[in-house]
Parts: sequence; structure tokens; C-alpha cells
Amino acid sequence: MGTKKIGVLHIPFYNVGEEVVYRGGENLLREAFPDATLVPISGYSAWAADRRERRSLWYGIKQKLGLPVSYDHYSSRKFADLYSNTDFDLFVAVGCFLLPAQIELHRYLFDKCKRNDTPIVLLGTGSLSYDQESVSFARDFLESYPVRAMITRDATAYTNYQDCVDFAHDGIDCGFFIDDWYSPPDLEKSFVAYTFDKREQPEHLEPGPNTVTASHRPYDDPFRGTGRRVLRDFFGRQLGRPTPKLNSDDLFISDSLREYLHLYKNAEMTHSDRIHACVPTLVYGGTAQLHIDTDRDLLFDGYVSGEITEGATIRREAVDEAKQTQRDELKYIRNEIV
Repeated sequence: MGTKKIGVLHIPFYNVGEEVVYRGGENLLREAFPDATLVPISGYSAWAADRRERRSLWYGIKQKLGLPVSYDHYSSRKFADLYSNTDFDLFVAVGCFLLPAQIELHRYLFDKCKRNDTPIVLLGTGSLSYDQESVSFARDFLESYPVRAMITRDATAYTNYQDCVDFAHDGIDCGFFIDDWYSPPDLEKSFVAYTFDKREQPEHLEPGPNTVTASHRPYDDPFRGTGRRVLRDFFGRQLGRPTPKLNSDDLFISDSLREYLHLYKNAEMTHSDRIHACVPTLVYGGTAQLHIDTDRDLLFDGYVSGEITEGATIRREAVDEAKQTQRDELKYIRNEIV
């Protein structure tokens, strides 16, 4: 395929993990399409325009109570679209896009692909959950838009969606390619990393001389106002995410992904409720334990020794084989599908 210009969509970097996924996927695309111009596209403008609605107290309460959340207001957002007159030869969405919120957030871009009949490829795709409603929503999207191919990040996504596209591959999460994008230095000191943004850090994980407590949300959560903190403390820890203490001897927070990778490369052990704190730790040779119950941990199946929720290490041969297969399948998509 003589593709010249590829739009590469990524989930907004509102947490570090989204950039881990994107950088791994971006590197993979550069290998598969060495002569193409990659045009990175972020949905951050759309997300920012929508932020007040999504961050409202009532919206948060509905989420916590499991009440239906409408996405109708997404169509009324206003922001500048830099790419309204740009014709892409191919459009690739990197990361976990097969969930209602992400589909609706970026629908204005998918609509443009549909109008122009621009082929769409989903790379390292999947969902946060695979309940009937989410699966039906994603299948409707896949069948309504020119999605020609997808490489999933877990077998459950492949099973649920492989019949909706011309070509599908049961692949591996793009975060496992992060070591191809960047090789961090040896800091001559090992750490135990604690990264908890979704829940409070377990009490038995106590700080010590070599522990580092990291926040994966450097652009928003650390600077929440007093009112929100009071509400969380008054109503209990389940209202909102924990807020890191910025004045702390062991706190690490950065606006540089490479610095987070410095930490995980030099971490003997990472304890986290973040999938993509565990992934780079494993890729760089450390041990990781995931402290949260989520369907997203399916992406570890077959690629770690032990249970990720109990502490696991990478199965290097299996990961290397899966990565090479994914490279080959992406080249096949380039040559035969799109």
C-alpha cells in the first residue's frame, strides 16, 4: 500500500498509562509504515470541552451508583478541529477504544472517516469491560464505520469483535512495545514503586528508604481543591480518587513519560492499581502486582509467570513471540487489507 499520510489517534494523555500505550503503538506503526507521514491526533480538545459535564458532582454520583450515563451532550461540544480539511489515506486508533465513552468522545473523527471512506485500523484495542451493553455498543460501531482491521489487546476482545471486520488478530497490548520506544538508564539504585490513583494504597504497603510513591495523573488530580477533598473525606474514600500528598519525601510526579519509565526500569517491585504501571515494570524485567479487580487484566493472560494480582514476572519468550507476530500482522494489514 502506498500510504502517504496516516492519522494516528490516541486517547488523551490524562494519565501516564495512555501515553505508555500510545508510544508503544506509535513505534510499531513507524516500523510497519516507514515511508508514511504519521499525524498524531489527540482527543484532548474534545475531552476538555466536555470536562465540566463529566466532572460534575451529579455525574460522579451517577457513576458511583451504577446509574445510566448519557453521552448525548457530546454532540454539543465546541472546539477547533485542525483536521477538518485533511484527507488521510489511513486512520489508526491506538489503544482501548472499544468502549462507549471513547467511541462517543471521538465520533466526530470517525464520522469524517465514514464520509471520506477512509479505512480505519484499531491497534491494540479492547474495552474496560465486556458486559452485554458495552459489547453491543462496540459491535454497532464496528459495523457502522469503515473499520477494515483490528489488532486486539486481549483474547476476549478478539472473541467478541473479530467477525465485525475484514481482518482481526488476537494480539498484545501496545504497552508491551514501550521498550522498543525507549531504553531507560540504570540509575544504580533499585526501588519499590507504589502507584495508586484509583484506590487508597493498601495499609500493609508501608513507606521505606527505597520506596517511591508515584501518581499517574500529573495534569489534574494533584491540584484538586479543598472542597473536593472535604467531600471525599466526609462521604468516604469511594467518592472520587485519592489525592496524592504533594509535600512528601517519597512522592514522584512528573510531566515526562521517560521519567516514569526510569522508575519502572529500576523498580524491583511495583505495587499498583494501574495496569500501565505494571506493564513497563514487567517489560523492563521487574516484578509487578496489580491491586484491583478489572477485566483489563486480561491483557496479561499468557504473558506473565504467576498471577498478576499476586505478583508476577514477564514470560519473555512468549511476549517477544507475540510482539513479532503483531509486527508481521500489521505489515499484512498494510499490504493486503488497507
